[in-house]
Amino acid sequence: MTQKDAEEFNLSSVQQLQQLFHAPFKRKKAPKAEKEEDVEINGLETFGNEGSENGESEEVYGDEEPKRKVNRTEIDDFPEEKAFKVPNTKGIILPGKKAPLKERDMIIKGFGIPPVEYTDSGLPSVDTPALKTLAGDVKNKKYGAAYEHFK
Repeated sequence: MTQKDAEEFNLSSVQQLQQLFHAPFKRKKAPKAEKEEDVEINGLETFGNEGSENGESEEVYGDEEPKRKVNRTEIDDFPEEKAFKVPNTKGIILPGKKAPLKERDMIIKGFGIPPVEYTDSGLPSVDTPALKTLAGDVKNKKYGAAYEHFK
């Protein structure tokens, strides 16, 4: 990311923060969680009904939400540089074009700081506690992982 692109950086974007602080990195393989079917009885709940005619309990099942198929590929290797689409607010016109494009590419080059925490999906965590660990407590002269990385 060049200085001129800094104003386009989205501090709320997890992907941009991960790229800036930790790229290049590989997804950490997380242990497989229990299947939902193993936790619940096939995703359905059973309730006893004491008021049935023959004294036996009736099984009443909750509504099951249809599962949507998600077509997305998981990326395991994240490069040192990655392009992010950002609005072309400055109206930059590319060579050979007559009008500015709606969006342009912003290249973010990662610092390569080792992650201090990982998400459940195996990606570096960039939530507030993880960023505080990277930053440290400068007022008390306790520098974080980012300082140690660049030292």
